[in-house]
Amino acid sequence: MIKALIVDDDFLVRMFLKQLIDWESQGFELIGDACGGEEALELIDQFSPDLIITDLSMPGMDGIELIEQARAKLPDSYIIALSCHGEFEYVKEAMKQGANEYVLKNLLDAPGLCKQLEIARTKLENAAQRAEQTDKLRHLAAKGTEMLRFELLQSLLHNAPAEEELLHSFREAGLDGSFHICAALAVSAETARHDALAQVCGQFCRNKPAFCLPYDDHACFLLLDLSSISPDSTQTDWVHTFVKGLYNCINEYLNVQPCLGVSTVHAGIIESHQAVSEARIALDHAFYDPSIHYAAELKKSEGTLPEDAYSILHRLPTMVEEGLYERISEDAQRILTLCSHRQAPPEEVKRWFSELLQILGVDDDAPVTFEACTAKLADVIQQLAEERGINGNHSIRHAAAYLREHFSQPISLSTVAAEVHLNPAYLSYLFKREMGVNFSDYLQNCRMEHMKLLLRESDAPLKECASQAGFSDYRNFCKLFKKQTGLRPAQYRSLNREN
Repeated sequence: MIKALIVDDDFLVRMFLKQLIDWESQGFELIGDACGGEEALELIDQFSPDLIITDLSMPGMDGIELIEQARAKLPDSYIIALSCHGEFEYVKEAMKQGANEYVLKNLLDAPGLCKQLEIARTKLENAAQRAEQTDKLRHLAAKGTEMLRFELLQSLLHNAPAEEELLHSFREAGLDGSFHICAALAVSAETARHDALAQVCGQFCRNKPAFCLPYDDHACFLLLDLSSISPDSTQTDWVHTFVKGLYNCINEYLNVQPCLGVSTVHAGIIESHQAVSEARIALDHAFYDPSIHYAAELKKSEGTLPEDAYSILHRLPTMVEEGLYERISEDAQRILTLCSHRQAPPEEVKRWFSELLQILGVDDDAPVTFEACTAKLADVIQQLAEERGINGNHSIRHAAAYLREHFSQPISLSTVAAEVHLNPAYLSYLFKREMGVNFSDYLQNCRMEHMKLLLRESDAPLKECASQAGFSDYRNFCKLFKKQTGLRPAQYRSLNREN
């Protein structure tokens, strides 16, 4: 519904307009009426009407001033000015201040008002559609720029593009500096919202010779154009000041401790890929020490992953099936601790940890710091252990219900294990623990109870009853029945019929 407001100092005029037509049937909702400009502005602030119908000649704030202020508050609203004969100058000023249409009061009738409302509705709907289309185009343009910058970053990280290609890619992605002198930053932080880091970095780069290139949900790169900053010592000082300011900004707005890797200063756009590579390597060193790391001050890491790191991953599926979560936690934590002592290459550690998460069924990237990895490990193990406890109970209830419903069919432990998505051996273990009876005995009891029911209530032949109860071997069934009840099936039927 389109929200409408009527403004006139004459009560009778307001009542006349409200009762002249059925506003709702025309697609309009009357949100109120006002006797003057001041009261109208209060309603405008409260309800933001789409349509304003106002008299021009009113005491206090007249219609001209109201139109001017309403247009400032609601630039997309539709305003109809009501006038009398002899108010041409008023009408002229009203149109100048932003009225869309004017109507002579003494000529206004129901058909005329409906026609004006139809015009207003059409123009309001067209304006809304244009605004929506503009927003979509603006959003697509922003997304397009973001994608171009992402592609540029990938090219800088993995290739050594020619200068002409770089110049084209930089311009296409909106990086309009000369980059005769450049440097790069790599930034990462664990944030709750996937695009929060890139947004904060992008805002910080505004009005500075710096450009944000998105990498993933929790990391981005910044390219600095230092061409206008000289001499060399000042360039380095400027970079240090920029980096500290960015660090404090991320810490303040996202309430996280970011990791930053900073390249050395490079000459020319052709060396931008080296700057980006240096920044990435410097960021790797923040894995064990989350802070700011400068490429010029790095020491080469010579550590390696522990020898049994990947053999543990090979054993992991079996340990998961058996529910050995404490053992998994101990083994994984030992590997991480050894990696820290040895200062193993962060990329190798994160790759190993990502594989571990995948085997545990967690579709997440490895955290950006060593501390975050250990915390993530503890959370994942606890969650899996809790889920296994809950799901274990649920799975066994499901398995028992499946047996009670399908006992008459050929059923095996593997059949039910597939139904409840558990390893057969683990299902057997859980079933005995939860139900107090093993799987095969429970199935046999389901069949036996149904057989007794058939013997009491059905006149079908004994072999047919046994088959309906799920016993495929009649002779073996008779032995089991005699062992459990002390009677042969025929005796059991006869005895129960007599009783």
